[in-house]
Amino acid sequence: MAFFDLFLSAQKRRSRLKARFRQGKLRIQKFVQQLQKSANEYAQLARRALQLDDEEQFRQLAAGYANAQESINRWERYLVKLNTLEMRQNEVEATRSFLQSIGALTNSIMKGASPEDVERVQQEMEQAVLQAEQMEE
Repeated sequence: MAFFDLFLSAQKRRSRLKARFRQGKLRIQKFVQQLQKSANEYAQLARRALQLDDEEQFRQLAAGYANAQESINRWERYLVKLNTLEMRQNEVEATRSFLQSIGALTNSIMKGASPEDVERVQQEMEQAVLQAEQMEE
């Protein structure tokens, strides 16, 4: 299957990667929800063990609850990293699109323009790109 991906357009490859990325995020979110349910069950059972004065079972259930909470925190931190990565990817795509449009604009301007006009427009474009970079920061 991966071999045939070589023949796909860059846009199709990007859309497939985005789809896989979203699927992975959804799987992690569902897993976190399952862990949360387990943690709640551990907490309920631990309370019941305390009511029954079963300290040994309470300690085991409390440890299970703590492990579930640690796993939840770990996977939620991972989700935050994935969301950050997705945001950065979107910024890169927006910048790529912007630069492609600037290139097309430059090519159209250079047709039939004098060298002085081209130099002036280039300076203005450089200033615009610098302002855009400053706004991104």
